Amino acid sequence: MSKRDWKILFEDILESIDKIKQYTEEIGFDDFAMNSMIIDAVVRNIEIIGEASKNVPTQVQEKYPHIPWRKLDGIRNRIVHEYFGVDISIIWYIVTNELLQLKQWIKDGLKNNEPSEKEGVETEKTQEPEEGEDHTSTCEDDFES
Repeated sequence: MSKRDWKILFEDILESIDKIKQYTEEIGFDDFAMNSMIIDAVVRNIEIIGEASKNVPTQVQEKYPHIPWRKLDGIRNRIVHEYFGVDISIIWYIVTNELLQLKQWIKDGLKNNEPSEKEGVETEKTQEPEEGEDHTSTCEDDFES
């Protein structure tokens, strides 16, 4: 995956949580366990949450140590690599007991904390020329070592 701004990754996580809640809000475990389309949709969105969390830059993860980054990636890895062995009761537990807290942490992170300008996206700082300096350059000047 290409580097994306951490805020976009946080938005991806929130979007997936909202989709999961939409798919499961009107049903209980028994209905969930018998509906393969809902299971597939929920599992796919948990995969997205795990993939997005895996790509959040380390310096951003360190600003939010209460978010279980490794656990999110671990859940994703289990789902991806053991698809047919995934325990539906574990998926249901995550949906009903853990996503609400994760959603709040991610929302708080977006709202309250502004890590350096664009962590996760490489930016180049440019200096303004001093007064009286030549403001022009050629393409060759930009690529010289």
